[in-house]
This record gives sequence, C-alpha cells and structure tokens, in this order.
Amino acid sequence: MTPEGYIASIESAIRYSRRYYFPNDRDERRQRLLALAREIGHGLSAWDDSEIKRELNSTYSRIVVRNALDSTGVVLDNREWTAAILQGVAEARLVALEEAGGFLR
Repeated sequence: MTPEGYIASIESAIRYSRRYYFPNDRDERRQRLLALAREIGHGLSAWDDSEIKRELNSTYSRIVVRNALDSTGVVLDNREWTAAILQGVAEARLVALEEAGGFLR
C-alpha cells in the first residue's frame, strides 16, 4: 500500500463512521478529529517523511472539510490538523524505536 492508498482507505472508512468523527457538538468534534489525525499519523509513520509530506497537503480538504459541510462546520484549521498528524507519526516512530531496543532511558 502507498500513502495515497492509505489515505483513500481512511476516506472510505469515514463515509461509514461519519457520525462518530463529525458529531454535532463542536468540542467533541474537535477532539475526535485531532485523535483521528494522530491515528492517521501512526498509520503513515512507516513511510518516508517526503512521502508523508506529499500526502499531507490534501488530507485536510479530503477528510476534514469534505465531511464538515454541515451546521457545525469545520472546527480546526489545516495547521492544527497537520500538526496532529505529525505528532502521531513521531509517537509511532518513538514506540517502534523503543520496542526495537534502540531507545535508552
């Protein structure tokens, strides 16, 4: 699978779980979208940074904006979304490093 294919599968899955990730409560929506972004980052962590950055440019409009065209609307901006994805990438890579025994405390 490629990063593009991974994001396409996320888009497809959200169609079936839209109510969970896009509730009517603004605060709840924000928290769930930030959690989703971190989860996406975990999934993208296996690819090179250049591949991740290439795919990041379109994820906000493809996932957040497209699904937030309702009365609640968009509750976070592209900068916050991207930062949460990159946080997820960093978290996943740190866990993988620790599990491989490459991180000394």
